[in-house]
Amino acid sequence: MAEHSETTPLLSTSEQPASQPNHASNPASSSAVHTLKSTAQGLRTHLKTYSTLYLIILFVLAIDFPSFMSQTASLRVYELAICRDYYREHDPSVIDPHGFIDEHLCKLKGIQSGVSNMKALKAFLDEFIGALMVIPYGIAADTYGRKMVVVLSVIGLLMASSWEILVLRCFDIFPTNAFYFASGFLVIGGGNSVVVPVLLTMLADTSPPEYRTEVFFYFTSSFLVTEILAPPIGKHLMDAIGPYNTVIIIIPACLSSLSFVFVIPETLQKSEQVEEPGTASLSSDSSLLSKIQAKVIGIKMHLKEGALPLLKRPVLILVLLAMSLNKLSRPILMVTLQYVSAVFGWTLGETSYLLSLQATVQLGLCTIVLPIIHRYLNHRVKDTRKANLIFAKGCTIFLVAGALTMGFSRVISVFITGMVIFLLGYGYGAALRSWATELVPKNEVALLYTVMALFDGVGALAGAPLLYGSLSYGLGHGGSLIGLPYFVAAILFGLSALLTWNLSEGEKIEEEETEG
Repeated sequence: MAEHSETTPLLSTSEQPASQPNHASNPASSSAVHTLKSTAQGLRTHLKTYSTLYLIILFVLAIDFPSFMSQTASLRVYELAICRDYYREHDPSVIDPHGFIDEHLCKLKGIQSGVSNMKALKAFLDEFIGALMVIPYGIAADTYGRKMVVVLSVIGLLMASSWEILVLRCFDIFPTNAFYFASGFLVIGGGNSVVVPVLLTMLADTSPPEYRTEVFFYFTSSFLVTEILAPPIGKHLMDAIGPYNTVIIIIPACLSSLSFVFVIPETLQKSEQVEEPGTASLSSDSSLLSKIQAKVIGIKMHLKEGALPLLKRPVLILVLLAMSLNKLSRPILMVTLQYVSAVFGWTLGETSYLLSLQATVQLGLCTIVLPIIHRYLNHRVKDTRKANLIFAKGCTIFLVAGALTMGFSRVISVFITGMVIFLLGYGYGAALRSWATELVPKNEVALLYTVMALFDGVGALAGAPLLYGSLSYGLGHGGSLIGLPYFVAAILFGLSALLTWNLSEGEKIEEEETEG
């Protein structure tokens, strides 16, 4: 007897009345039904494979859109804090009863240098806390799941933002330096240094190896969509309700992003969970102190048996050093906001349009140009790993050339041209990360990404203060030194390029292990 399912017709072909037409005998109808079924099956397979990517993109859009919407307003709030402290000593009459000062009065070199120093120290503290938290939260992601760590990171980031705006808005109660305590809240979740690598790990868990680089491109594109749309909206919002209120409304907006985290499937499989040494013998009623001691022992063993062996492999050392130097790509674009405002005389509101232009170019590159180039290389060399490395090496040329062009430019059109050249190297991180992923077994991918995040944190820890410090020095001295942050970036990108070009296309860690 034939088996029936929910998709089986109630009347089989043999049971159809004679008066009903037999569609099976109609070739056109049969072909259309077959095409429809094939399309539906293909769509189901696609959604099953990439559902995690789409849900993560929705999460990124939900949290990143309000964050970028407040980018210009945040810079204006920082500027007001330094500007207000300056004029309290030199000319209190320019400060209105609400603590506002005309923006053109805040463009003095001393004030702009103060803003750069403020952002440099804040960036250093954020990255320092993030670097300390990468290993513990990386192990937590391997042990308890990725989603829990993402939720904690969002909570910590929102608490830090809340403290910042509280201090800078209530300037008659808090001194400006109290603003730096916001970094302490990043102990909860580790901030961006933790959440981005965890999201990338979730994508690596679920992406086919041959498409992993393109998945990373599309993940990056989700940030770029917000960078295109959010800054102009934020500019008009700042004009309408002021910089403080614009920053305040991002808190509940970002909080809503957690609703997407709860529907993202957990990508950590039970078979991949890290069983910490010393915990297996503990019963459920063990004392809290015993459990804490077991966790500490587990972390030590995890580092000794997992992370340290990775760091003994020369090829991975080269990759990690190259990526940590390349971590500058994000800070250099953030420096651009203040640089263009100070050097080319743009208002902070006008610089928001430059952010959108930059993001538009990046979006076109990440969704169309770079994937097409990557697919061409894949087709040409017939080896995904080799294509990834060739791609990464090519990107380094554009990063160095673009940074130098921006540093030497003295008119905005040349500066924008240099920025576009620089952005052509934006796929470097995704390609090299994907290449390195193929060097380790699948059960070590999360560990590799944790170590990468640690090295990225070290790079950002040194890079962001270095660039903002270079900006402060260049603005203070003027002349040929005014482009100093871009010259420094070009040198560091050049070092990253040297390391990348020394990587061999045939590297394979498993081979190194067997040889040893």
